[in-house]
Amino acid sequence: MKKQILYNVLIFSVIGFTSCKHDPPYNGEDICFESQILPIFLTNCTSSGCHNSIDQAEGLNLTTYTGILKEIKKYKPLESKIYEVITDHGDDMMPPPPRPPLTDEQIELIYNWIWSGAPNDVGCGQVLNCDTSNVTYSITVRGILIQHCTGCHNASIASGGVILTNYNDVKTLADNGHLWAVITHQGGYSAMPPSGMLDSCSIHQIENWINQGAPNN
Repeated sequence: MKKQILYNVLIFSVIGFTSCKHDPPYNGEDICFESQILPIFLTNCTSSGCHNSIDQAEGLNLTTYTGILKEIKKYKPLESKIYEVITDHGDDMMPPPPRPPLTDEQIELIYNWIWSGAPNDVGCGQVLNCDTSNVTYSITVRGILIQHCTGCHNASIASGGVILTNYNDVKTLADNGHLWAVITHQGGYSAMPPSGMLDSCSIHQIENWINQGAPNN
């Protein structure tokens, strides 16, 4: 009887050990580094004098996966320097004022990406599941702008005199054709985002919204 009890304890111990491997609580399989994580850093952290490939403030280049990974502990967001500074509200806060902090959605996305092992997924944009039939300003268009543009085009730092954090300003640029021209990198306009063209799904979604009259929906 004692042998049987001991055997059962050993079995359950083995099962418990194997089930507690370093599997992340969040699988992150739907998070794409190339189209969702990298744009956050390019938009908010790599402007002139900051963590770009030229200035490399504090020795950091956050324009590449390798550079970002230096400040991350895979599966451990709370022990990752990047997560620490984007959630800091003191002197170490990043992006530093007067730049706006990352949104709650962006912070959560980075948290989940690190928790899932910070995979370097590329070529995994949202094109395959691209929904261009239910495009709204409040969710679709605003989400794209926050992800790729508002780090430079906000009320505090209006690069080029352009603000993309409120509907009226975005509507004006949509109506006069400027928004479409810059995101499609047309000649005579500054290509936006400067780090590279938006994925085709985002471009088609914005096009659909503009063609509907750029409503505040």
